[in-house]
Amino acid sequence: MTDIAVKQGTPVSQAFQDFDLDRKRKSKSPALLDPRSGKDHDDTETPEEIAKQYKKYQNAPKYNLNSEELFCICRRPDHGGELMIGCDGCEEWFHFTCMKMNEAYQLLIDKFYCKFCQWQGKGRTRYNKICRLPGCMKPIRSELKSKYCSEECGLEYMKRFLEELEKLSREEMKFALTKCRARDDLVSFGATFPELPEIANQNFEKLPENIQRKLSSSESKMKKIEKDLQVCNMQEEYLGLRKEVVKKVNEALKEKSKSENDADEEEGPSKKKKKKSKSAQFDLCCFDSSLYDDKPEEFYANALENSADTVANCVEHIVALYREQQDGKESKESTVCLQDRRKCLKHNGWWNLIADELWKRLIELQDSLVLLENEKQETVRDYSVQVYEDDS
Repeated sequence: MTDIAVKQGTPVSQAFQDFDLDRKRKSKSPALLDPRSGKDHDDTETPEEIAKQYKKYQNAPKYNLNSEELFCICRRPDHGGELMIGCDGCEEWFHFTCMKMNEAYQLLIDKFYCKFCQWQGKGRTRYNKICRLPGCMKPIRSELKSKYCSEECGLEYMKRFLEELEKLSREEMKFALTKCRARDDLVSFGATFPELPEIANQNFEKLPENIQRKLSSSESKMKKIEKDLQVCNMQEEYLGLRKEVVKKVNEALKEKSKSENDADEEEGPSKKKKKKSKSAQFDLCCFDSSLYDDKPEEFYANALENSADTVANCVEHIVALYREQQDGKESKESTVCLQDRRKCLKHNGWWNLIADELWKRLIELQDSLVLLENEKQETVRDYSVQVYEDDS
């Protein structure tokens, strides 16, 4: 929101203000714009005129003879009480009157760019939508998709609207009494939004073509996101299996190393009692770069359906790769890192990183799904409101 403020300063008399405006300056820093009313001259300015004004504005002194800071294109000090607004482009302060802006619209300004920043292409002044209640100059609550600035204004608008309506006819009163079978029904009548029959019955083919196209577009996007969401959930489960694979690979290598050591001790001829050799400890990295490859949904579905076989096959494959590496037959096509986890800085914390990426992806997809659902509801609601407004 743009900064708007009545810059407060030391109060001065009107005579002093008139003197300050009218006194002759020794330095050449005249006002850049004619402060007279817009009725006396044309408001439209050519780019050449703005360029000349900008050059004067840049060369004008920043302080007057009394060492007071000067503001705006009029180069006047702040004596308090005059409404000013901060530019979102150059961050300078300008008077509403000098910018030829109506002070009544001050609360509606979302972004303000002075005439020089607009001329330079930095941006354009943007306003929020005004409250629907006549006479209210506050912005609507756009985050709530409301046409009013507050609940009070909404109720007041409807109150005035109902007061202007004619009295209920006999048929309308009969309908209300038939619809409301008890006092509570009458009190709560109108509390919920009355859906149109074609919307309440999901008969969207009866809606106008442009509304059908919007709903169809949102629906197709939602189906694609739902499919992506399903695959993402499968990837998350599959990643859990790969964590189990890492654990079982290290356990299998440790067990195999222990059994080989035991076999060597039994076969080795020695008269003296040999000290039992300590079994090797394994903590391989086991990062698999193929985890980032695009795989079809069927791959994850089959892997999760036969999770025990998936884990066993992966463990067997990685153990075989490790044995080949130890025998000097390392495969160049291998996608699995077989370094010690503590020495592998390249893939440090790889499982947590992939898990975080999948979690973020899930959140993004879920948020997109909610936005599209809201978009569908908003399309239907806007159409219903338009129908009711046209009928009234």
